[in-house]
Amino acid sequence: MTLLRSQFMDALRVKGYSEKTVTSYVHCILDAVKLYRISPLLFTSDQIRKYLLVLIQQRKLAPGTVNLRINAFKTFYNLMAPGSTVMAGFTQMKTPRHIPTVLSRQEIDRMIAAVRVSVGD
Repeated sequence: MTLLRSQFMDALRVKGYSEKTVTSYVHCILDAVKLYRISPLLFTSDQIRKYLLVLIQQRKLAPGTVNLRINAFKTFYNLMAPGSTVMAGFTQMKTPRHIPTVLSRQEIDRMIAAVRVSVGD
C-alpha cells in the first residue's frame, strides 16, 4: 500500500467515514490510477473528465455510480490537496427518477378477491 493511499484512508476515517465508504473511495481513485499510471495528485481536470467519459460511454456505468466516483475525487482533493482546483466545475450527473406504478381501486379489489377465493378453498 502506498503512503498516499494510507494517508487518504486515515483522513477518511478521522472524518468519520464508514469502512464501506473508505473502501469505495479508495477503489474509485485506484481505478483511475490504473488507467493513467500516475499519482492522482498529478491528474488534471481534463484527465478526470476523460476518465468520467470512459465510465459513462464505454463501461456504461449508472449515474449513481459515476456520482460516487465524482464524490470520491472531490473528497480526495479536499483532504489530500487542499486548495486544488482540479475538481472545480464538476457536478453530479442527473439521476433518473423512477415513478412507481400505482394500482387502481379496481385492481386492488380484484387482488383482494383473488386472495379470499384461494384462502377459502
